[in-house]
Amino acid sequence: METPSLTAAPAASFLSRVDARAKIALLVAYSVAVFLVSTPMGLLALGLLLAAALVAGRLSPRRVFGTGIALYVLVGFVVVLNGLRGPGGWCAGAMAGARLLLALWMSYAVCFSSTSTQLQEALSCLLRPLAALRVPVDDVAITLALALRLMPEVSAAFLRVASAQRSRAAHLDDGGLARRAHAWGAVFAPTLVSLFRRASQMGVALEARCYGLAGSAGAPVRRTQLSRARWRASDTAVTVAVSAVLALSVAFL
Repeated sequence: METPSLTAAPAASFLSRVDARAKIALLVAYSVAVFLVSTPMGLLALGLLLAAALVAGRLSPRRVFGTGIALYVLVGFVVVLNGLRGPGGWCAGAMAGARLLLALWMSYAVCFSSTSTQLQEALSCLLRPLAALRVPVDDVAITLALALRLMPEVSAAFLRVASAQRSRAAHLDDGGLARRAHAWGAVFAPTLVSLFRRASQMGVALEARCYGLAGSAGAPVRRTQLSRARWRASDTAVTVAVSAVLALSVAFL
């Protein structure tokens, strides 16, 4: 099975030119709005906003929706567990599942339209006021940036291992629940091993780049960027417009 490309550079688009600080702030606002709206019409409005983001980012729906297959199983469990409460539970479960999916897909839109460097720089800038409280802002920023950027890799590794097991005649979709759970165990274990190996490689790469090097006074050396992003009028316009749509959706839908 072919998996979506996760490491490709963002395509040149309107969304990729929006400042990463604006995209992260709007992603947080969007996630909050998703859980504040209480009607299907509100979720539909936020879904249309997601569609607009995909068009503005020239992002393939297959790439966005095809990533995170493993998390779709979690959403399915949420829907089913709510459905066990009765007829009204299915509606509540569908609403909860839609909220999770919208927040997940929008986070992918932000990740796929930004580079890791842009995300790290944006998070470092947004968290800079916490430096007064002796919070290691640069460490937190790179951790969050890597988590955002590499989150889709979990599902990609899962799909790769599942495809490899199927090519070896593994019966992942046959038999009863117990048999399927046992068969999928042969997928989850290699996936975890692959992710730990990836984390180890990333640690070596950070060490090779002298990350965490202490200065002469013992304090961590502040990281610098070759080129810093500049906030433009278009970034302000996008932030104001999207914030207005989110506020109207929460207030009236």
